[in-house]
Amino acid sequence: MKTRTRTIDEIRYLKRLENIIKARMQDIVNNNDIIESAPEDKVRIRIPMMDEPYFKPVFPGSGAGAGSGSGNEPGEGSEEGEHEIEIELTVEELSELLFEYLGLPKIKPKGSSVEKEEYIIEGISKTGPRSRIHRRKTYYEIMKYGYREDSLRYKHLRKKEMPIFDAIVYFARDYSASIDDRKKFKIKSTSFWINNFIKYNYKNVKTKFAVHDTKAKFVNEHEFFRLSEGGATICSSVFELIYEDYKNYSVDDYNFYLFYFSDGENLPDDNPKLRELVEKLSEDFNLIAYGEVKSADAYYGYGSKETLVPVFSSIGKENIFAEKVFSVKDFIVRLFGDNNER
Repeated sequence: MKTRTRTIDEIRYLKRLENIIKARMQDIVNNNDIIESAPEDKVRIRIPMMDEPYFKPVFPGSGAGAGSGSGNEPGEGSEEGEHEIEIELTVEELSELLFEYLGLPKIKPKGSSVEKEEYIIEGISKTGPRSRIHRRKTYYEIMKYGYREDSLRYKHLRKKEMPIFDAIVYFARDYSASIDDRKKFKIKSTSFWINNFIKYNYKNVKTKFAVHDTKAKFVNEHEFFRLSEGGATICSSVFELIYEDYKNYSVDDYNFYLFYFSDGENLPDDNPKLRELVEKLSEDFNLIAYGEVKSADAYYGYGSKETLVPVFSSIGKENIFAEKVFSVKDFIVRLFGDNNER
C-alpha cells in the first residue's frame, strides 16, 4: 500500500486539531446525547479554523456563507470573533477520531479468523462520487483554506482479502442500592466508549450485559444502565454466571473481553471466591478490566473505604486491569493506551 507523506502544513494542523480534541475530550466523553446515540447517528462539534477566513465555509447547496467583516450591512459581523466551523460526524466516525488522537493502539486479536473480501482505503483523490467523500480529509482542507472548488477529498478504494476476527464482550456491574445515579452514569459513559473501541478493532462483536446484587442475571442494554435493587452484594455471582456462559463458545474462535464495574463494596467472605473466578477467566480472556466508581465524597476521604482493586491486581497478570474511575477519558487511555497487546 502507498504511504502518503504529510505536508508541514498538514502536520502543523493535525497537531493543533489534536490539542483541541484533547481539550474538549472530557465534555465529549460525558456528553449524554452522544452516549445515547447509535453508531450511525450524527453529532456536531465546533472546530476553530487554521487561519482566519473571510467567510464561513459552506458546502455547495447549503446556502450562502456568513460574512465576518466589521461593517453594518446585513450578513456582516459587528465584532471580531473566533472563526469556527461546525463539522458533522457519525458517532462511529467521532469515536475513531478520538481514539486516533488519544493514541490508542489497535488491539491484537488472537485465535482463528475467516477471510472476507472487503473494500479498503488505498489513498485519497480529488475526484469521485459523493458517497465516497472522506469527511476528515475534506474538513482538513476547509479548515486550512476555507471552502474552495477543489476542497472535497474522496476515498480511493480497492478490494482486498481481510482476516475477520470475532469478539464476545461482557459488561457487568453491581446494581445493588449503593449504586446511585451518578455512579450509573459514570459506568454508562465508560462502557459506551469501551464498547466503541472494541468495535473499532473488531468487525464482529457480540455484546452481553449482566447485573448482580447477591445473585446475577443477564439483561438487555437498556436494563443494564437503569436497573437498581436493594440488599447486599456478592460480586462473585456475576463472574460465576459469565464463567458458565463463556464455556459455551470455542476459545479458538473467539476473543473474550470482560469489563466489570462496582463501587468496591462486597461481602468480605466472598473475595477469595471472586479472586479465584477472575483468575480462571483470565486464562482464556484477552482482557478483564475492573473500574471502581465511587461517590464524590469518597475521593476526598469520606464515605466507604471498601475497595476491590487489590483483589484484582493481586493476581498479577498483564491481562487483568483494575483502577478507580476518576476520569472516563483517563481510565480508557490507561486501559488501552499502552503497548500491551489486548
